[in-house]
Parts: sequence; structure tokens; C-alpha cells
Amino acid sequence: MILESGETIEECVKREVAEEVGIKVHEKDIRYVCSMPWPTEIASNLMIGCWTDTKERNFKIDTHELEDARWFSKETIKEILQSQADTTIKPTTDFILPGHWTTAHKLLTHWVTKE
Repeated sequence: MILESGETIEECVKREVAEEVGIKVHEKDIRYVCSMPWPTEIASNLMIGCWTDTKERNFKIDTHELEDARWFSKETIKEILQSQADTTIKPTTDFILPGHWTTAHKLLTHWVTKE
């Protein structure tokens, strides 16, 4: 997500989620979880990972922004995390979890262990 000048993190998350998957979220439901540096050729940026809730289940992917978007159960993500630690466990999905240093991995780990 790219934070626009004068925009709060919550406003940014709300806008980016709407733009990328067409889902409306409420600013009051957005929670900060983690961050990581995001260096680019032009400048160094900060990637911010946030949680939010929604009752919407249908989304429309902006293919200029995202390659894929899917819903997963907490059990499926737990299974994938366990399969990384124990190669005898075979996940029931083709989803490959991003590296442990990524914001996405930290968000998923937080979801299955903290909530």
C-alpha cells in the first residue's frame, strides 16, 4: 500500500483494499500488526501490515495490482505453517506461504496464533 500525503494509515488501508479487491472496510476495524522496510530504486519505503474485518466475501481483483487473491481458513494456514516445519505434513492447497521475513508471513502467523 502506498500512503498518500495527508492520509492516515487507516484511510490508506481502506482505500487500498477497495482499489485492489473491491471490498469495503471500516477505518475503526483496522489494526496495525507489523512493518518492514521496502527499498525501491527510487526511494526507501515502509511496508505496513494491518488487519481488518469485513462481512463481504466476494471480491474483484485489480489484476494491475494483484496476481491472485483467495480466502483461506485459519486451519489451512496453520497446516501450511506446520508443513514448513515438518516435511511429512502435506498441505491440502497449492498456496505457498511467503518467506518468514515478509509482512504477509507475519500477518498470517499473527492471525493463526494471536486471535
